Amino acid sequence: MHCNQVWPAPAGCRRAWIGMMLASSLLLSTGRRAESQPALNLNPRPQTCAPDFQGLVQQMLPALPSITNRIYTRSNLERQYMIIASAPNFEALPLQSRSEPQDPAESEPQQVFFTTRTRRYRNQKVEELQEYHWLFLTRSDTGWRFSMLYSIAGQYPQTNPPSPPRNSSEGAVAAAIRDWLRDCRLTR
Repeated sequence: MHCNQVWPAPAGCRRAWIGMMLASSLLLSTGRRAESQPALNLNPRPQTCAPDFQGLVQQMLPALPSITNRIYTRSNLERQYMIIASAPNFEALPLQSRSEPQDPAESEPQQVFFTTRTRRYRNQKVEELQEYHWLFLTRSDTGWRFSMLYSIAGQYPQTNPPSPPRNSSEGAVAAAIRDWLRDCRLTR
């Protein structure tokens, strides 16, 4: 079967057409040959890590879908793919309910909220899920470390109430965050 004989086109043909359109638009927009442009870096590993928490998270979130998808692929549990991770929300919730002061030697966990969208293929159907994550990282002498992750999952678009919060510190998203932080520490 050739790409020009079927509509809608098979996925492989669509990718080829999109690649050709991107290359031709690059050629038309610059007036130069496409290969003279710098290569797009598809490596999600950081070149250098931001020293501050907010900068670090803003570096990590764009790479999170790619790393999470590798973990999904290795697990062979079910076919699902993270599509996107949202911009972070750094508004912290109070963590301490007791009145005693915290030990100053202890690194207080930093927290961030973000959302991910995942597509899952089950029983010849496509399901989209939206997950809300509450991530905790702590700073150590060697860099930032994963502390804990809580998640809430729901359908997208939302038709039923989302699941109750669960500790997802052993899930694929947490593993992807750990991998990214490990790679980040190795670039120091």
